Amino acid sequence: FQLNSQAICMTDPKIQGKDTICGIADTLTYHTTSDSTHTYQWQVSGPGSVVKGRAQDSALVRWDSAGRGHVTLTQTNKAGCDTLLSDTIVVSAYPSASIRGADTVCAFTDSHQYQTGQVTGHQYAWATTNGRIQTGPGTSGIEVRWRKAGTGSVSLTKTGIHGCQRTNQRIITIRPKPKPQIRLK
Repeated sequence: FQLNSQAICMTDPKIQGKDTICGIADTLTYHTTSDSTHTYQWQVSGPGSVVKGRAQDSALVRWDSAGRGHVTLTQTNKAGCDTLLSDTIVVSAYPSASIRGADTVCAFTDSHQYQTGQVTGHQYAWATTNGRIQTGPGTSGIEVRWRKAGTGSVSLTKTGIHGCQRTNQRIITIRPKPKPQIRLK
């Protein structure tokens, strides 16, 4: 009788969980297929740490800063054979979507500029209420023609290179143009 040691020592773990993360101080779960006869050991390198479950089939990991890290799993079966897996994790900060420009404008005026910081590889989606974008949609800056007096808004959704998005809105006060009155004496 010959024992096939290869059959006893087979483990086929897979790490399951997000490999691209938007947001710092985000806590995510990584897991593998559970087997009550196996032991597990999770480790994290880079900008994160194992918060819970270091020796279970799932681990709760907190990512503390932007950058690249690794989630590593050592899974050992009852025969003592182990498999080491490591996944690279990219942690991206949400992009800044601050909007610079005038908060108070006159009705029916052109060329009011609104801008955000330009970053190569980022995408910009602008929208307005009670105004019309004249130039710059899809760029880091736009020009707006405001319409009737009242309230308007300009909003921006900025998407980073790993798909992380942030949206910001700015409320605009649109004042009526004065109506000059000419009086004859």
